[in-house]
Amino acid sequence: MSKETIDDEFRESIENYFDATYKEKKALVDRLLANYVSEVNTIKSSLNRIISIHEQSNPYSFDIDLFKQTSDQLKIKLELNLNIMRDKSQELSRDLDIYTTSEEFERLQEIIASSNGAIQAHNNLVARLSDSKARLKQQVWHYTVNSNKTILDEYNSKKRNLVKAITGITQQIETANLIMKGIEQEIDDLSQIPTNTITTVQDINASLLSFGFTGFSIQPFEQNRYQLHRGDGTLAKDTLSEGEVTFITFLYFYHLCKGGRTESSINTDRVIVIDDPISSLDSNILFVVSSLVKDIIKNVKNDDNHQFKQLIILTHNIYFHKEISFVNGQAQSENTVNFWKLRKSENKTSIINYQNKNPIYSSYEMLWRELQENMGSPIAIQNSMRRIIENYFKILGSMGDDDILSKFTCSNEQLICKSLICWVNDGSHCIPDDLFIDGQFASIDEYNRIFEAVFEKTGHISHYNMMMRNTNNNISQIAV
Repeated sequence: MSKETIDDEFRESIENYFDATYKEKKALVDRLLANYVSEVNTIKSSLNRIISIHEQSNPYSFDIDLFKQTSDQLKIKLELNLNIMRDKSQELSRDLDIYTTSEEFERLQEIIASSNGAIQAHNNLVARLSDSKARLKQQVWHYTVNSNKTILDEYNSKKRNLVKAITGITQQIETANLIMKGIEQEIDDLSQIPTNTITTVQDINASLLSFGFTGFSIQPFEQNRYQLHRGDGTLAKDTLSEGEVTFITFLYFYHLCKGGRTESSINTDRVIVIDDPISSLDSNILFVVSSLVKDIIKNVKNDDNHQFKQLIILTHNIYFHKEISFVNGQAQSENTVNFWKLRKSENKTSIINYQNKNPIYSSYEMLWRELQENMGSPIAIQNSMRRIIENYFKILGSMGDDDILSKFTCSNEQLICKSLICWVNDGSHCIPDDLFIDGQFASIDEYNRIFEAVFEKTGHISHYNMMMRNTNNNISQIAV
């Protein structure tokens, strides 16, 4: 029995064969497509990450624009290849060509390799930083020395000459210092020898004679030594009174303030302290000592060489204070002078500083001060006015009441002046009762005006103005 070559069985066998092959190839294409998609996504993610990192400029950045451009070209080719592979998966029988990306990958690798090379070069530089600094420093100095060789040679030559000169001068200075030390030692030895005191002794003897101390004098005893002798040649040290001892001691101190015991101490700076030099002297010698103290004060004030740094005078004798502090009868203030008062109570000492204002006044100044402080009290005013008129006009000016009254040409003012004189004389010798005092307050202002007029009519208004001004100032100063 004959059979057809291509029958249904053969046809089914052929179809089964091609159907299995197609399915295998289709599965392979789909698997390759999936792998390609995964790799493309990985590549894109890596490229985007690299671009985001290097968009911020840093020392190791590469050419980001070129990297972006190459990345974009690579991404385009990858997308095209994906589309081609998708078409292939739909039509396995079609022959399709994909785009090669090796050129873009090589270019990207070159860019990254260049950046890595820069990073490696920097890392190497950091690793060799200390060596590089030392080498650079050496190169800089080498360059500087070579560039300035002429100047350095000239400097070194001058330096050698100067060093030789300095060495020679130093040796000369050392020799001179040794000579100076010898001279200074000789000066010190000579300065220990007391100065020639003949002139000072002569001045002290002259002062004793001029001040009335004729019972003793200073006479030479040995070389630069002296003794106190009486007129008959006997020693006076055991027969001197306490006042004479104090006075001769003060004279010695007075001359010592001007000089010194040795040559080296003549011009030394000094602070002079005088503590009550008249405590044992009589009233006549008080004025003599006051004169000497005033002379010391004058020397201190006129010290152009600033040898006298300070003068301190201590005393509890009000008359001595008055003599040395009052100038032309007035307690004048000076910026270089300070007045202090020490008080002791219950074994405690307190000190009051009056600055440059003298707290001690003369009796006459106190009358004017009382006049100012008691303008509202008729009793105090009467007594002060009477004593001022008596002291200034009657005792010092030899003017009587009639002489004062004759200066007033106006009969009314003459009558008031006469009333003033009677008023002050009456008020200073008795104390009126209360009714009388009440009646006097109304006329106090008028009497004050006439009291001022007495000085004006007699030609002494300047004295009135001076005393009223001084007392006003003194009151304000004490209040401060």
